[in-house]
Amino acid sequence: MLLKAAVIGLGRIGAEPSSRFNDQIPEGWLPISHVEAIKSTVGLNLVALCDANVERLHKMSAHYSVEKAYTDYKILLKEMKPDIVSIATRTDIRCEIIEHALDYGVSGFYAEKPISRSISECRKILTAIKKKDAKIVYGASRRAMDVYKKAKQICLSGELG
Repeated sequence: MLLKAAVIGLGRIGAEPSSRFNDQIPEGWLPISHVEAIKSTVGLNLVALCDANVERLHKMSAHYSVEKAYTDYKILLKEMKPDIVSIATRTDIRCEIIEHALDYGVSGFYAEKPISRSISECRKILTAIKKKDAKIVYGASRRAMDVYKKAKQICLSGELG
């Protein structure tokens, strides 16, 4: 069974092609963008994209061959009813998007960090997610990469002064 996925927010981390980093970063870091990650994941079907910038929306929907393109995430949620929503927007609207998505039955989220602007706002949205028996993952995957673990060790050691 394929899960329907949508990406809301098509900026650098949301949709820009990883090819811009050719020969600059280790292969294990790819894909960089939410769109590429979804397209490369077995079991996911990218059904829609959303961005307030019409020019970027058309450019990315054509680049990735995604037929459904929206400037209003509420309409996307209502019409497409995705199973998973990937959110790469400004922090100030992430919780609002998640709240609306929960109302439309979205059960999985990937959101850039930070999830919210405050601890109370974060607690509120995490409670809402839990109440709907949905799941969320946020953009901190690089913290588990060896290079970042080593950098943390160096910083904590006092070696840098």
